[in-house]
Amino acid sequence: RILHQNVNKELSHMFVERLQLPPKERYEQFNRRYPRLINRVKLKYVAAFLGISIYTLSRVRAKK
Repeated sequence: RILHQNVNKELSHMFVERLQLPPKERYEQFNRRYPRLINRVKLKYVAAFLGISIYTLSRVRAKK
């Protein structure tokens, strides 16, 4: 039961972030949470996970 509550809490937090944070901050949060995934997963999947287009993700990454 506690595990289920923790998962729900994390999913709710991620959903709110996707609605409220700008794309740059979403990408930075993703990098902090999952530092190894950025080099292992195709960028189109990262963009879909973050709720942004691949073009927006490319612009955000280029500004770093």
